[in-house]
Amino acid sequence: MIEVVAGVIPLKPMDEYTKRWAITEEGWQDKTGISAMQAYGLAVEYMRSLWNPQRVNWVQCTWIYL
Repeated sequence: MIEVVAGVIPLKPMDEYTKRWAITEEGWQDKTGISAMQAYGLAVEYMRSLWNPQRVNWVQCTWIYL
């Protein structure tokens, strides 16, 4: 799971800025057929798009293997 969260108040993510990319173990592909590295690239691009202090005060990207 790759998750990007952001918000105004530190450590209180806002739902409208939260996105998740689920990656299955089989071939490291998610439901849409993209690879883990492609999903990570999408997450990083999304995270960079949120780096704007006029919208949010913090952005976090987390990768968790469940």
